[in-house]
Amino acid sequence: MTDTAKNVTELRALHAQLQAAREEADERAKESFETAQLEQAIADEEALAKLIAEHGTLGQKIEAVHTDMGLIVVQRPHTLKFRRFQDRGKFDTDDISQLIRPCVIYPTLPRFDAILDSEALFGETLTLFDESEGWAWVQLARDFYVGYLPSEGLSSAVTTPTHRVAALRTYVYASPDIKTPPLALLSLNALLSVAGAVGRFLALASGGFVIAEHVRKLDEPACDFVDVALAFRGTPYLWGGRTSLGVDCSGLVQLASEAAGLPCPRDADMQAIEIGAPLDWQRAGTFARGDLVFWDGHVGIMTGAQDLVHASAYQMMVVEEPLAEARARIAASKAGEIIGVRRPAGLSGGGRP
Repeated sequence: MTDTAKNVTELRALHAQLQAAREEADERAKESFETAQLEQAIADEEALAKLIAEHGTLGQKIEAVHTDMGLIVVQRPHTLKFRRFQDRGKFDTDDISQLIRPCVIYPTLPRFDAILDSEALFGETLTLFDESEGWAWVQLARDFYVGYLPSEGLSSAVTTPTHRVAALRTYVYASPDIKTPPLALLSLNALLSVAGAVGRFLALASGGFVIAEHVRKLDEPACDFVDVALAFRGTPYLWGGRTSLGVDCSGLVQLASEAAGLPCPRDADMQAIEIGAPLDWQRAGTFARGDLVFWDGHVGIMTGAQDLVHASAYQMMVVEEPLAEARARIAASKAGEIIGVRRPAGLSGGGRP
């Protein structure tokens, strides 16, 4: 054997040893990650038990809660998640507040590093159950979601909304002049109380001005919720997102539906039970514009007989694509096959109420 051949043989042996070491390290890392997930699950459960103990008087008022639609369900092996009450109005309180800035909802723990679960939009009202150390435990009036919000985003001075943001997003200006620095950025379906008009601007009762063309009166819904969803194409996917800056699959369905005046719960599993009527899609063999297609933990909106618009965690954005392609890809994942199709109430398969 020549020196060159010997060197090549030795290099191959070293490479094989290095590859084996890498695989062993990857396996150890995987085991470490799974252990960390388990430890987090235990920590979450302990924290939740402490929370319930501290709010025993509230917990005693939670009655007849269904296991699959109640206040608390396990959404992931390592994540506990607050949900809305099956029996609404269980807490006797008149402590109503309003969002004066968009806020993230943290479902189980009042911490900024907790997993986010949803978002509250500007102008939404809520019931305040408890407040401590800069955090408020609340229930949103619009979709009955329960969780923690930073207290600084709330105001006890509640104004009655008259309009909603109809554009994907719009700025609030300090004065009726587009050259002035904006005070805030509001997303679709944010609620506004309009005090008057100044040129092309509307003055808000809470202060500031918005472009009139970007808002609509509450009794002027969008004509087609599918068109609203399609306007989100290219929006980044964000777990728990409910704005045009980032949205998840059920958030897209909810935002589009509410813009068209169609009430809609927040999560895909609730949407799969509460929206419209189920369709025997396997027998019919066809889909129509506006049909909602559900997988385990995922939902999309049919834009026609063949295509689907959805907030995809695979592409990490809102996309419109052939249902056949999405179905094959999702079937290969843990979400599996389609588990149901529903048609929103009032639709004839044309996407319009």
